[in-house]
Amino acid sequence: MRDFGGALARERVYASNAERQAAYRVRLATRQQALATDGALETIHKLEAALAKAERRAGKAEERARAAQVEAKLALSRLNAGGPRPGAARSTNVEVLRERIRRLEAVVADQAAELERRRSVRPAPGPNRAERRAAAKEVRHQSR
Repeated sequence: MRDFGGALARERVYASNAERQAAYRVRLATRQQALATDGALETIHKLEAALAKAERRAGKAEERARAAQVEAKLALSRLNAGGPRPGAARSTNVEVLRERIRRLEAVVADQAAELERRRSVRPAPGPNRAERRAAAKEVRHQSR
C-alpha cells in the first residue's frame, strides 16, 4: 500500500469489485445512520429548548396572574371600604359607559347594513376588452 502523506489512508486492497462495493455500502449506511442520528439529536435539542422557553413563559404568566389577583383583591377591598357614595358614582359611570357602548354598536350595525346595501346595488360591469374591440371594429365597418 502506498502512503502519500495520509491522503490515501482509506485505501484498501480488495479481492474483488463486489467486495469493494459491499464495503462502500457498509460505510455509506454507517454514515447515513450517523447523519440521521445527528439530525434526530438536533431536533431533540431544539424541542427541549422550545419546551424550556415555553415553561419560562408559563411561569412568568402565572406570576403575573397571581399579582393581578392580589391587585384585584386590594382594589375590591378599597372599593368596599370607600362607603356607599363612591360605589354609587361608579355604578352610574358603568351605566353611562354601557349606554355609550349600546349606541356605538347601533352605529356600527347601521354602517355595516349601509355597506352591504351598497355592495348589493353595484352596477353591472361594462364590456370587457374583447367586447370593446368588437364594438370598435363594428363601428369602423359601418362607416365604410
